[in-house]
Amino acid sequence: MDKPVIMIACADSAEQAKLKRLIPESEIEVHLAGSGEEAIVKLLREPVNLVISDFSLSGMNGLALAERAKDLFFGVRCLIMVEREEMRDFLKAIKGKTRFFPIIYKPLNPELFLGIVRKLIQLTPPRDKILFKQSPLDELAKVAGKR
Repeated sequence: MDKPVIMIACADSAEQAKLKRLIPESEIEVHLAGSGEEAIVKLLREPVNLVISDFSLSGMNGLALAERAKDLFFGVRCLIMVEREEMRDFLKAIKGKTRFFPIIYKPLNPELFLGIVRKLIQLTPPRDKILFKQSPLDELAKVAGKR
């Protein structure tokens, strides 16, 4: 049986490494991205069960990445990491939106973080059942056009 896969999108490579160490490799495969755009390109190559995105990503922030992932795939779950100081900006960003995304505050509590990751993965279908809602070529054209 294939392990579930998560994508961690965070601009800080030290933070990426720290988050990756919290995930047991024997149970969950971890992919890393330094930006929302990089995460989308990687997701188009290989869908994942869970996208964990840092709200403070520049360019495509963590909320925009989560929205894009949900627009692209059936079955994927998303978790947004937010600093308490970013809450005002986060609340402004979600105003008027109808889609809900769970959030977790940074700095992360390791046990709470891993528990949420495991719970969200349980809510996803097996990786081979996560389906594109639209052609990945259409999305790649959009991402390439923004460069």
